[in-house]
Amino acid sequence: MSFKHILAALAMVLLSSCALAETIIGTSSSANNNTYVIRTPAGAVAAKSVTMSIVSKNADYTATASDYTIIVDASAAPVTITLPAATGATGQVLNIKKIDNANNVTVSSASSIDGGSLTISTQYGAYQVQSDGSTWHVLAKN
Repeated sequence: MSFKHILAALAMVLLSSCALAETIIGTSSSANNNTYVIRTPAGAVAAKSVTMSIVSKNADYTATASDYTIIVDASAAPVTITLPAATGATGQVLNIKKIDNANNVTVSSASSIDGGSLTISTQYGAYQVQSDGSTWHVLAKN
């Protein structure tokens, strides 16, 4: 399943749980967001967009509950991105992408990440991970 499909499924779940009896009747995607066309309980048609946070880092960083995508530039030195404890992050999805071609990016956590830490060594390499409440699982690797 591609990242775009995962994001669309997540957005549908979020939107369907946010408003009682709203029905998603169509979707469209652009580079920056996904728009969902819904029918409200009163029969009106409305569009809702879903956007996710993105931060850029060039030094060691500990991800937070509000992070979604972390863009990492390790051109000056290797960078470690530390994931929060999986137990406090049930359901959280994080994307970590390396944009330089110089040093490695290590993704670590006090919780398990599919049995260990992750290393991104190639330019534009990326991982998508999700917490199930006890461990971080790799959903995608680029």
